[in-house]
Amino acid sequence: MKVFGKVAKGVWGPEKEPGTGDLEVEKYLNRISDGVLVEDRRAALQQLKNVLQDDPQIAAAVGQNGLPVLCGILRAEAADRELSHGALECLVAALGPPAAAQQGAAGPAAINVELFAKGEGNVALLLGLLGQQEFYVRYLTLQLLTALAAGGAFRLQQAVLAAPLGVVQLMDLMSDSQEAIRNEALLLLVGLTRSSPDIQKIAAFEGAFDRLLAIILEEGGSDGGIVVQDCLELLNNLLRNNVGNQLMFRELGHLKTAVSLLEVKPGGRASVLPKNKASNLPQALSTLRLLLGTPTALSASAPASPTKGKEAGQARAANQKALLAAGALDRLLALSLAEGGVTSQPVRCQALRCIADLVVGFPQAQQALLSASITLGGARTPALHVAIHFALHSPDAGERGASLAMLRAFCSQHESGASALLGSVGPGKGPVSGDLPQGFVGGKQPQVHRAATILRLILEGGAAAQAAALALPVDPPLMARCCTALTSAVSPSLQAGLGAEQLCVVALLRLMATWLWQCPAAVAAFLATGNAFSSIADFAATQFGNRNEEVDPKGPPSPSARSQPPAAADGQETGGAALTLRDRIEAQKQAISSSRELSEAREHISALTRELDQVRASTNNLSAQPAGPSHAELSSLHDQIQQLTGQLEASQAAEAAAREEVEEAQMGAARAEADMQGLGEAYNALEALNYQLEAQLSDLRSQLQHAGGTPATSPVTEEAIQKRIEEAVAQAQTESEESISDLLVCLGQEERKVENTI
Repeated sequence: MKVFGKVAKGVWGPEKEPGTGDLEVEKYLNRISDGVLVEDRRAALQQLKNVLQDDPQIAAAVGQNGLPVLCGILRAEAADRELSHGALECLVAALGPPAAAQQGAAGPAAINVELFAKGEGNVALLLGLLGQQEFYVRYLTLQLLTALAAGGAFRLQQAVLAAPLGVVQLMDLMSDSQEAIRNEALLLLVGLTRSSPDIQKIAAFEGAFDRLLAIILEEGGSDGGIVVQDCLELLNNLLRNNVGNQLMFRELGHLKTAVSLLEVKPGGRASVLPKNKASNLPQALSTLRLLLGTPTALSASAPASPTKGKEAGQARAANQKALLAAGALDRLLALSLAEGGVTSQPVRCQALRCIADLVVGFPQAQQALLSASITLGGARTPALHVAIHFALHSPDAGERGASLAMLRAFCSQHESGASALLGSVGPGKGPVSGDLPQGFVGGKQPQVHRAATILRLILEGGAAAQAAALALPVDPPLMARCCTALTSAVSPSLQAGLGAEQLCVVALLRLMATWLWQCPAAVAAFLATGNAFSSIADFAATQFGNRNEEVDPKGPPSPSARSQPPAAADGQETGGAALTLRDRIEAQKQAISSSRELSEAREHISALTRELDQVRASTNNLSAQPAGPSHAELSSLHDQIQQLTGQLEASQAAEAAAREEVEEAQMGAARAEADMQGLGEAYNALEALNYQLEAQLSDLRSQLQHAGGTPATSPVTEEAIQKRIEEAVAQAQTESEESISDLLVCLGQEERKVENTI
C-alpha cells in the first residue's frame, strides 16, 4: 500500500498539512471501526463520504487504509441498513463513478480499483450483496462492479466465473422489475463480455438473446433511447468471433428480429432521421456485419486451424442464406441507396459495406442484387447503377469507398453478373444511365480516376465482361474513350508534378492491363485507336529512364548514368521497356528477405506480370506490321521476354517457398506452445496428486497416534499402520519420480522441436 501511496503523491502533488488528508481519513476510519455508539459510526461514514467528493488526496488515503474497514462493515454489519448504505456510498466515491472509469481516468480511482480487485473475497462479497432485496444496496453494488469491470475487467471476470452461479445471478438482474437495476446490470454485462468468451457462452446459454431482444422491442426498437444502444452493444459482444453463439442466435430465429430493426420510413434524404435512430442503426448494422464476417480475434493459446476456419466459413454461409431470406437486402438498399439513402452518412456507408458482406461469394444474393431496383428521382432504377453513380459523384470519400466495396463484392466470382452489369450501363432513360461511359469524357482527372477504377473492378469478372465492354453501344466506343483519357493523362504538361494526375495515370494503366489480359479483341481495338501505344511507351521511357540508354544487367542504372548520353541504343521502345521490367524483377527478387515482405512482394510480382504481358502483346502486334523491326531483332526481343518469364516464375516459386516455410514455422511454434500448456497442466495435476498423498499420510499418522493412545480399542496394530505409511510413502515417491522423469523427457523433446522450428 505504501507503493500506491507514493504513486498517488507523485500524481497529485505533495501531501496537505497535518490535520488534513491522511490524518483526517485516519480519524474517520478510527471512529467507524472502533466507535461504540452506532450513531457516531454512521455520522463518521457520512462525513467521510462528504469529504471524498472532489478531493483526490482523500480518495488516495481511503484506498490505502480504508478499503479493509469499509469491506469489514459490509461483512459484519449487513443487517444495519444505514451502515451498509454509508459503506457502499464511500466505496463508490473512492473507486470513482463508472463513467470516469470507462473514460480511462488515471489517478486514485484507478489505483483504488486495482487495490479493491486484489483484495481477497471483495468481489465475492459484492456478488453476495446482489442477492439482497433492498433496491439501494443492489444499485450501489452494481455501480461498484461496473467500476471494477472498467478498471480491472480480468480480475472481475475470473471472480465471476469462480463464483457459484455468478453469471446466472447477473443474467437474472436483466429481468428485474426495477428498470434502474436492469440498466445497471446491462452496463456491467457489457464490460464483462467484451473480452471473455466463457462469460459470452454462459450468458447466451442462460437466454441472453431472448432477454435482450425483448428489452429492445419493449423500449421501441431502433427508435428507442440509450437502453436500446446498450442492449445492442451487449448483443454484439456475445456474437463477436463466437461461432457457437452465432449458431444459437440463428437457430433461435432471431435473425428476422435483427433485420426488423433496420426498418426506416420511405423518403430517403428528404426526411430527417431521428436522433435515437441515427445512434441505434450503426449498432444494428454492426450486428449483421458480425454475422456476415469472418472471426479475426484468435487467442494465443488457440491458434487458427483449418477446422475452425471451415466452421467459420460454414457459419458465414448459413448466416448469408438466412439473412437474405429474412429480407435483409431490401432493408439495406432502403438505408443506403433508395432516394439517395438516409440522411446519416455513417449509416449509409455501413449499410453499403453490409451489402458487400451479404453478397460476396454468394451467387443467390449476387443475382438478387443484380435484379434489385430502387426508387430514385421518382423512377425505378437498378440498384447497381445507383451504386456506380455514388462511386463516381458522391462528395464523401467514405461513401465512394463503400460503393466500390459493394461493386467489388458483386463482381467477385460472378462472371455472368459482371458481364450483365456492363451490358446495361450504356445510355438510357434512367436518371443515372450512362454514368460510367460518360466518366471518361470531360478531362476531369478525379472523375476519370474513379471511372477507371470502377470499370477495372467489373472487368476482373472475366472474359465475358471484357467482351461486354467492347460491345457496349456508345459513340465513341468505350475503348476509344479510355485511350483518349490515357493519352491525355500521360501528356508531359500534366506530369510536371505529383497529385491527382499521377493517380489517374495509375488507374488507367491498371484498367488497360486488366482489359487487354488474354483478350485479342481488346488488344486489336487498343492498337486501332492510333497513338495510344506510342504515348504509353514515351511515358514509360520518361518514368524508367531514357529508352536508348544502356542497361546494366546487374541492376537498374544509377542516377548519374541516367544523366549521361547513352553509350548504345537498340532503337526499340518495347525492348527498353522489357529490359527495365527485368531489372525491376531482379531487384524485387533480392528484396524478398522476410515473411513481412511477402504480401508486398506478391502484389509487385502480380503488377509486373501484367506489365510483361502487355509488353508481349504489344510486341506481337508490332511484329505483324509491315514497317516493324527486322526478324532478327524480333527474335532477340522474344528471347529476352522468354528469359524474363523464366526469372519471374523462379521469383514466384521462391516467394511461395518462403511463405510455406514461414507458415510451417508458425504452425510449429503454435504446436510447441500447446504442448507446453499441456505439460503445465500435467505438472499441476502432479502437484495435486502429491498434495493428496500428503493428506493421506497425515491421516495415517493421526490414526497411528490414536492407536498408540488406546491400544485396547484400536482395530489395527501399530506395526500395521507403520507398514501402511511406509508403503504409501514409497508409492508416492515412485509415482513422483516417474512423473518428473516423463515431464523432463517431454520438456527435452519440446526444446528440440522449438530449436528445429527456429
